[in-house]
Amino acid sequence: MQLNESHERYWQKNLNITAILLGIWFVVTFVVAYFARELSFTFFGWPFSFWMGAQGALAIYVLIIVYYAGARRCRRNGGLIMAGLAGDSGGGNAFDAKSMTAFKAGLNRVYTFYTGGFLAFVIVLAILEQMGLSRSWIGFIFLLATIGLYAGIGIMSRTTDASEYYVAGRRVPALYNGMATGADWMSAASFIGMAGTLYL
Repeated sequence: MQLNESHERYWQKNLNITAILLGIWFVVTFVVAYFARELSFTFFGWPFSFWMGAQGALAIYVLIIVYYAGARRCRRNGGLIMAGLAGDSGGGNAFDAKSMTAFKAGLNRVYTFYTGGFLAFVIVLAILEQMGLSRSWIGFIFLLATIGLYAGIGIMSRTTDASEYYVAGRRVPALYNGMATGADWMSAASFIGMAGTLYL
């Protein structure tokens, strides 16, 4: 398919921003770890390389995601962030504003219920622990709750449409996509992988 001029400009800006952000990610993730001994100067009371592995890298990952998935049109160093780029691409949206608003409202409701439920779950477990519930039972409850949550998400989100299955019909707002990416990075990849790399 031949792209028109506006699409080509959009994708070129997209690729430029992606390359810059991947470069920052590479420096934060691998270069800091490689020069961990040399970067041992004190920063906020900790060796800089250790602080980067424990907190700094995660903060920079979040900033990368916020920048990439920003919701406002913004020019920075001559480039547009992703939401602004989407306006330049000349492409239409398959969903009208009313259906998008309804979808986002439902998504906000689900995330609110999930956040409240998670906080209530942690509080209940903390109370049960104070009442003498063993750690093994707490572990079992966490495991069963996680499996139950995933099963519930699968049941509620079931679909026979391929585009809905893979990308939720491309209706998920950038903020929620950014949170999903952040949750993925701020897990084993960062807390275990980064710490292990610095240790080596």
